[in-house]
Amino acid sequence: MAALLLSGALPTVAVTACGTSDEPEPENAAARMKQILGRAPKGAAAAIAERGELLIAVTPDYPPLSYYNDDGELTGFDVAVGTAVAEYLQLAPRFTEPVWEAVPAGLANDRFDVSIGSLSPDQGLVGPIAYTGPYYYTEGRLLVRAGAPQLKGPEALAGKRVGAGVHTVFYRWLQEQEDVEVVAYPSDAEALSGLEAGRVDAILLSSLAARQATEAGRDVERSGPPLFAEPQSFVVSKDEKDLLRVMDAAIAALREDGVLSELSQQWFDGQDLSRSRAAVSASASPAGESP
Repeated sequence: MAALLLSGALPTVAVTACGTSDEPEPENAAARMKQILGRAPKGAAAAIAERGELLIAVTPDYPPLSYYNDDGELTGFDVAVGTAVAEYLQLAPRFTEPVWEAVPAGLANDRFDVSIGSLSPDQGLVGPIAYTGPYYYTEGRLLVRAGAPQLKGPEALAGKRVGAGVHTVFYRWLQEQEDVEVVAYPSDAEALSGLEAGRVDAILLSSLAARQATEAGRDVERSGPPLFAEPQSFVVSKDEKDLLRVMDAAIAALREDGVLSELSQQWFDGQDLSRSRAAVSASASPAGESP
């Protein structure tokens, strides 16, 4: 799909440089990267700085992460984060929308510079790629039909039919559990319909999606505390060490300045997922109850 230059779809987020208050603001992207690296950038980072534009891959049709609103504008949390990263680096953001499986090939063939598409290091992507540190965390939460017995913890899933979106960390986490019949669905919406129709005993999805489903009056309810918290990262080409350092520095700056927290609360119904509330991975034991 053709790249989309974002223009006016998102509110501007003020992003300041990390460092002392008397440190001069870099004049351009090359100067920002030199500030981060301690020298002039090399490889893809240098090419991006010269171009003056950051080509960002996002995954469409995944609200509130990235989707087209009623006005036909690309918007969402990942789009806002990508815009803030570009702003911090003094670059113009341009978005493209490959399917997630195409991210390694797209990076290898220079079709985009970075994927900011809520990808986990456990995503299962194969290719010469590298992950940044996390920019936010996804919590996995169970839904059951309203009035059904509560399922609390992985051990309660034994012998149950549990559904999840097939291209999600939730589906992969379920596959790692013992004695669970895992049902794949193309999307959260279809998983919800399957649960309401009684085709599965429960579904596993993000805490945000679970909350939205209950607040929308669906015939479901949350079951137990979140099962895990999974880090979500940017993805760049494995050989682009300078670009990886620049992206990690941008994430650190946005976290330090509170931008990630602000955007998380804006797009995730007041929830700050920019820091892990459950320091466990998708293969660990259940997290504690979250608000």
